[in-house]
Order: sequence, then structure tokens, then C-alpha cells
Amino acid sequence: MKKILLIFLGIIFSVGLFIPSLAYGQNPQITNSPSVYKPEVVEKFEISLSLQTNSDIRIKERIHYYFSTPKHGIYRNVPINKRSEGNRLKTPTSIKINSILYYPSDSPASIGNSYSKEVNLNDEVVLRIGDADRTITGLYIYEIDYTVKNGINYFEDHDELYWNIIGTGWTVPINSVEAKINVPGVIQDTVCYTGVYGSTGTNCQITKESDTSLLLTNTAPLRENEAITIAVSMPKGSIVDVLEKENENIKRNNILYSSSLLLIPLFYLFGSKLKSRKKTVAPSFTPPKGLNPLVASYLLSKGRLRSKYITAEIIYLAIQRFIDIEQKKRKEYILRKTILEPIIPHPSSEKLFDLLFGSLDEISTKSKTSNLYGYGPTIWEQTRLDAVNNGFVDEKKTKKGLLLAFLGILSLGGAPVALALMLVNGSIFAALSLFVTGISIFIISVFWDFRSEKGNDAYYELLGLKMYINTAEKHRIEFHNDPDKFRGVFESLLPYAILFGLEKKWMNEFKDLYTTPPDWYTGDMSTFNSMVLLNSVSNISSTIATPVDSGGSFSSGGSGFSGGSSGGGGGGGGGGSW
Repeated sequence: MKKILLIFLGIIFSVGLFIPSLAYGQNPQITNSPSVYKPEVVEKFEISLSLQTNSDIRIKERIHYYFSTPKHGIYRNVPINKRSEGNRLKTPTSIKINSILYYPSDSPASIGNSYSKEVNLNDEVVLRIGDADRTITGLYIYEIDYTVKNGINYFEDHDELYWNIIGTGWTVPINSVEAKINVPGVIQDTVCYTGVYGSTGTNCQITKESDTSLLLTNTAPLRENEAITIAVSMPKGSIVDVLEKENENIKRNNILYSSSLLLIPLFYLFGSKLKSRKKTVAPSFTPPKGLNPLVASYLLSKGRLRSKYITAEIIYLAIQRFIDIEQKKRKEYILRKTILEPIIPHPSSEKLFDLLFGSLDEISTKSKTSNLYGYGPTIWEQTRLDAVNNGFVDEKKTKKGLLLAFLGILSLGGAPVALALMLVNGSIFAALSLFVTGISIFIISVFWDFRSEKGNDAYYELLGLKMYINTAEKHRIEFHNDPDKFRGVFESLLPYAILFGLEKKWMNEFKDLYTTPPDWYTGDMSTFNSMVLLNSVSNISSTIATPVDSGGSFSSGGSGFSGGSSGGGGGGGGGGSW
């Protein structure tokens, strides 16, 4: 009997040990063990938004940000332009920073308040919060208090708050959103949207707390570049009349147009310095060291994102053996990871890889999850950081040019208003502004350069590489005599041929040599040549590489109740770590 009892107790003890380990194995995410990796994430985003009768918007953000690897802190981008309803004028909004502080979640008394403020090329105020001389990990709380002026649009029959509570520019997921909103008028109607830019998803809930206040929450976590937007309508007259404000805007812009004449001597000063940086372009046979196609495209395009740059980077990842591409049908392709957790040397390449696959090991171009629509700002921001961190871009030079570029863009957007003023009251300044508009934008686009000396050297190496690819027919005999060398050169330069828009010429020139598919591509083997690969590249580009404009100025010119969507309101912006 005693022996049976001991056996019984042994079984109970064994089961007791087994069950917890089984439960843990079924849900490995639920653990406090520091050895278990937890990705970077905003665990909670709390917002208090108060709309005043004078149209000022007081916003207090409390961001619970978890750092999985050592970082200095977070950056927060806030748009500073809006389009006025009924015209194409970009009206500048005023953003006043009231206070910024941050602290570890487990030590609220350890308060920091270091931050820098600048304006980027996307018409956004960039707050870089944290200490450049130290790094942090774990959960930190960031409290940002700021006021936005002139951020509201008006309608004939009602006043409306149409606002991106969370913008489309966040580079990390956001688990929980809680926004408390107060408005000056009685709330008549509400609607909310979630998802990437332009989506009309409704993973959100609005709870009316009083006649003038409500609570907005998300019902599903937000992925990278997904927004949550709300529209609240109030009786006409709840906010100060629009006419007086619009008249003031016209006066300010008329002054701006006349004063923009002063930009011309400044352009000459800056342009004379930049001309001296020109170099002789000599053929280059290899890409510059330290560059991936995304950073190369950033230097070539002066910071403008295009779909073909994403395509070039995808092909680069395949050539580097991080991705395999399999053609299934005429326009359907499978992209497959070759390594489940690869170490990718360039952060921008890694960001694109992560956005493509997420938690999946393979994707089909027919699947909606494979499309990069909405992720352009995230990829491009990481590309910019790559260029800066590797010394290809001079941030001081960029800042000096931002004001000139910003004023030039305002002049271009205000040309229709200037013409109207000239016709109505014969304003000579308005007439002159039409001429200055074109000159300002032209000089900015041609002469302004944010590249460092290292970046300028790389830029001319890229032009030399373009020269080499463009004269590919001259190298056919060399490649015929050394087919092994040909394959290596052909494939390594293919992503850059795509950047330069020379992929058709590059592939057509060697279609009789390139008759077997590369290791990273499988498809119809019986008819393969370089032109088949070119067709595949084009199809992949049209189905996957579709980024959107970074959207620095917010497009709240319409109503959130008719044609509204996620990311379509005012405010928003984005953020991430640095």
C-alpha cells in the first residue's frame, strides 16, 4: 500500500511539472525572461486632444515605447502644412512645443528632457527626443505637449475636426491607442478609420462621454504605417469664422510672394559653392562601397522616392541570397526567405525585408499582404538615416537649405492665388510672384545639394557606373571570352541598371549569353533568357513596389464624412527610434 501511495504521489508531482512547461511551450510570448526577444513596439499611445473655439488644438501625447535594442530615444514627426478647402494653397500651420519629457516606466522620477527640433524636406517638424551620448533599453514613457494653430477646415453647414490621432509614418507597431477628445461645440456626428493611408477600415471604437467629449480606442493593434483617424462634426459657429482667417492667410502669402524675390541672390550664393563640387565622370565598374541600391537612389534622386528603387532593392536582396523568387503563373510570383532570421548589413535593406515578409516565411505577389502600399515613408526614412549615419549626407547643409526649399514650395502652391490677386487689384507683387515661383523651384531642384564630400564622391561614382552600363555593347567580346565573369558582373549591376532606368538595355544586350536562370530565380526553364527575367522584374515592380508619398503636409481639405479615410485628416505624422 505504501509503495502504491509513493508511486501515485510521484505521478502527481511529474504531471505538476509537465503541465506548466507544456503551457509555456504553447505560448512562448508570455514570459518575463530577459532571454526571450521582444520586438520594438509602442505598447500604449495615450492622447488628450482639446479643440479651442479659436481653432487652436492642444495635444498631449503619452507614448509607452519599448526598446528591444539600445537606442538613444525616439523621433516624432509632425506635419506643418495643410491644404485650404477650395484652393491649392498650402497654408502653414504653427506648432508650439509646450513641454517634452521622458523617463523609464519603472523610475518616473528619473526625468529627461533633451530634444532637438528641425524641419525636414517633407514639411514636418522633427522632434528628436533623447540623449545622443547615451543609449537606453526597455520601456520608456515620452510625454509631448504641443499646440497646433490653424489646423481646422470649415464647411458651410458645420464645423469639423478631421484629425489623424495616429499618423501613417510610425515605423513600429502600436498595440493600444486611447484618445480623449474635447471640442467646443455639441458633438453631432462621429466616424473613425484605421489602416494604411487611404484605407476605410474601422478597427476603432468611439464612446461619447458627454455632449462635447468622447473617447477613441483601437480594437486591433496598428501595424507599421497604419493610422487611426477621426472626424467629429459640430454646429456651424462652434469655431471662429473662417473668412477672417483666410483673408489673413492671403495677406501673409502676398507678402511671402513679394519677399521671395530676396531668394534670388541667396540661390546665387549657394549655387556658386555647389558648382565647385562638380567632378569629371569616369566609367566605374563596381558600385561605391558601403552603398545598397536604396541609399544609392537617395543620393541620385536628392531624396525623392520612386517605385523602381524598391524594385531594385528587392532584386539586390535576391542576388545577395536573402530571397528566392519563384514564378508560379504569368504574373504571380512567390518570394521566399532563404534564411529565417538573416543578418542584413544595411538597415534600410533589413527594413524592406521585414516589411515584405512580416512574420511569414514566404509571400505571393497576388496576396494583399505583399504590397508595400503605405510603407514608403518608413522605408525612405530608414534610407535617409542610413545615408546620414554612413556619412553620405551632410545634415547641416540640409538644414540650411530647408527654409529655401520650403518657401519655394509655398510659392509654387500659391501661384493660383497670386494670379487671382493680380486680376482683382492689379498687385504688382502678385504678378512678380508668378515669375519668381518658377525660378525658385527650378533653382532649388537643380542646384541644392545635401550630399557630403563622401556622398558627392559616391554620387559621381554612380554616374560613372551608369556610363559603364549604358555602354554595355562595348563589353560583349570581353564577356564572351569569360562567361563566369559575365554572370557575376551582369547580376551584381542589375539592381543599379534598374535604378538608372537602363535595365532593358542591360538585359537585351546580353540575352544570348544569359540563357540559364540565376540561383535565386526559378520559373519556365525551357524559354529562359535575360528578357524573361526583365518581364519578371517588371511584374514584381507593378505588384509589390508601390510606396506612397511620405505626406508631410496633411490633406484635410475635405470632410471626414464624405470620402474620408485613414490618414486623410490633419496632424498625425509618425515616429520611431534613433
